[in-house]
Amino acid sequence: MQSIGQKSIKPFSNDYKLKVGEPFIVRSIRELNQQIVCSLCAGYFIDATTITECLHTFCKSCIVKYLQTMKACPVCYTKIHETNPLLNLKKDQVMQDIVYKLIDGLYEREQDRVAKFFASRGMTQGDEQERQRSHAIAAAYENPNAHAFENGTVICFTLECVTQESIQGYQPRDLEKKYGRVSARATMMNFQSMIRKKLDVPETLKIDLYCDGHLLSDSMTLRKATLIYWHPKPSPVAMQFSVSPKSS
Repeated sequence: MQSIGQKSIKPFSNDYKLKVGEPFIVRSIRELNQQIVCSLCAGYFIDATTITECLHTFCKSCIVKYLQTMKACPVCYTKIHETNPLLNLKKDQVMQDIVYKLIDGLYEREQDRVAKFFASRGMTQGDEQERQRSHAIAAAYENPNAHAFENGTVICFTLECVTQESIQGYQPRDLEKKYGRVSARATMMNFQSMIRKKLDVPETLKIDLYCDGHLLSDSMTLRKATLIYWHPKPSPVAMQFSVSPKSS
């Protein structure tokens, strides 16, 4: 949960120029609160999660806790799966990106809150590489010129295989077409499925994706990878993949 502050939305990025006769519109954040605030905690969405039955959205922690005792949507009371309601929950990355873009500093504050939570319990949050990645994501969200790749954007990329040696009788190779275009919302899991299907990669082998040499998590979107590891370099985004045995 993130408590609500007061601010006005910047209607345009710094490099936007009004057309002749175009009205300058300013909207208060209060006008959008109904769309970006969790009705369970009254804070901005954190880990936005949507109920697939009715499409109402909540913070992940809020709705999971709520469904421990109730089996219906807290807004419209639509019945959810009675034995396993979590099956009807879906992560809403598009909504979360919108919230982080609208609310200055929200992502960074949430990361600081998580870090303090782990520190207060003597636990480690992750390695230095993961912490650096979190700061890079925060910087991308806070940079008004970095939002060149909205979720509806199509991103051009190159994709090359970096594994040359044979593995368990399988010989990795490049795709027939190294160049492609795909939605910015595509995840690395989508890329893995495509590579596995087109190159007949056995299920006993795993596929890792990289952007400009940086290892990407399976859930990361191409948009986020581009903002962190490629922007502002020109298109196409240079991506690579490797094939290796799955750990037992």
